[in-house]
Amino acid sequence: MAGEERAETSPGTERCTMHWKEHPISFDGYNYKVFDTMGLEESQLEMEKHLDAIANTRSLITKLDKEGGIDLLLFCVPAGRFTSIIRDNYRLFYVSLCKKKVPIVLVITGLEGEENMEDWWTRYKHTFHEGSIAVAGHVCITATNHMNKRHQELYELSRQLIRKVVREHTDTEDVLTRNTDFRTSMSTRNIVLFGQTGAGKSSVVNLMAGEKKAETSSGTERCTMHWEEHLITFDGYNYRVFDTIGLEEPQLGIDQYLEAIVNARNLITKLDKEGGIDLLLFCVQAGRVTVTVQNNYRLFYEWLCEKKVPIILVLTGLEREDNMEEWWTRNKGELDKYKIPIDGHACITAANNLDGRHQRLYEESRQLVRNLVREHTYDRAEVAWKGDEGWFRKFMRKLRELVLGATMKNEDIVTLLTKRCGMPRDAAVTLAQQVREESCRKFDLPRSI
Repeated sequence: MAGEERAETSPGTERCTMHWKEHPISFDGYNYKVFDTMGLEESQLEMEKHLDAIANTRSLITKLDKEGGIDLLLFCVPAGRFTSIIRDNYRLFYVSLCKKKVPIVLVITGLEGEENMEDWWTRYKHTFHEGSIAVAGHVCITATNHMNKRHQELYELSRQLIRKVVREHTDTEDVLTRNTDFRTSMSTRNIVLFGQTGAGKSSVVNLMAGEKKAETSSGTERCTMHWEEHLITFDGYNYRVFDTIGLEEPQLGIDQYLEAIVNARNLITKLDKEGGIDLLLFCVQAGRVTVTVQNNYRLFYEWLCEKKVPIILVLTGLEREDNMEEWWTRNKGELDKYKIPIDGHACITAANNLDGRHQRLYEESRQLVRNLVREHTYDRAEVAWKGDEGWFRKFMRKLRELVLGATMKNEDIVTLLTKRCGMPRDAAVTLAQQVREESCRKFDLPRSI
């Protein structure tokens, strides 16, 4: 990075840095303070020294927190087999000490033997994904100087690559905010995806991530039977993306339907305790808008989130369109008819590995979704929504009030659930009966109707 010798180096695995060292470096008109830390290899450190190394690292983080914060972590890993030591170093610095709130870039070293250094990442990136190593970016380099002409060319290329990635993740408009307190400025945003089976929710997760994170299924085969959490990082920002089960009456039995509602309630409750919800992504397959689409919208946006979370409509399956946005121009009136107001929309394809033209649309779709996510999370002044009483408890309380206050008959409750809430009749009958039985037990009321 410096373009000159600043730090002492050592051959092989011989330890050179026994304490963190500071190196002022300038390039491209910018100044950086680079801190070189010691690694934490248990096989090379006695337990006492290992604990000292952790305390040493913590003191550095505390020092920088007081002096302006941390702008970037460079995680250096030698090319080779993925080991538990790599995972432990990642967890210590990124997860434990920096609370996942600082952008982290993976620097793969020792690639002077590769014809194309980036090819190494193509072959081995899956090992990092399997080891749950999520990063904001990566760079494949050689840091070995004074070799033959070809290797020297790779060395100069490596310098440019690493300088570029440092500049990219530090030269941002929010750097002053991040420096004020990195603990809050880089906090993870919570995003909930919902929609029908076959709408491409899992594919949208992979589209955003730029890699395979979620399992996908073809057609209407159900892939997600429970909400699933995916950690995603792009453009230097961290997201927890939750992929949920859709509520399709034809594919779900009544018990499953009610379980899916409770499942969604549990997710909202979980996020309420963990920072709230920053954004809803409503995935709809381009085509005819149906009552099921409206019901999914009402469940998540109106009832569970009380219309207090920004919601983006993601229209999928548009790879056959010459201009994907034209679909919206032709069909937005249909959504107005079903009274589905939104904060924004993206017309995309989430189908990967198609021909050249479709691949271009896929990359364009990734950028569209990422831009909207950034715009409605990190670029938004409001904080994440946290439920107060929570829809499900409030909903059940209102039903009990109806039962107690107006001796409401089961059929009246069923009508409320089916007409306004869009529930299948059998599910509404079951829920109404549960509400009445619970109220009778609690308030010692007669069970006859």
